[in-house]
Amino acid sequence: MITDANGIFRGVRDTFTPLLVTVGLSIVNLILDPLLIFGFDLGVQGAAIASVVAQWGGAIAFVWLFGPRTLGSSAHCHDPKIR
Repeated sequence: MITDANGIFRGVRDTFTPLLVTVGLSIVNLILDPLLIFGFDLGVQGAAIASVVAQWGGAIAFVWLFGPRTLGSSAHCHDPKIR
């Protein structure tokens, strides 16, 4: 889903928003990894949980950012013959 969202944002010529979301989810993963692996002693499961949480957070952020700015502004037709 995140890869699709990157493509959609590139399609509307916005490459900065996906960069911010990707950096944000990387920071979340960076914080959760050692916390879950060592702090809660979950090992590999902790790394998996951190990755899933970060990826879902990024996916939710992209869905929230799709809003009217992205889809609403480019989804309408500019052909004057079509009403």
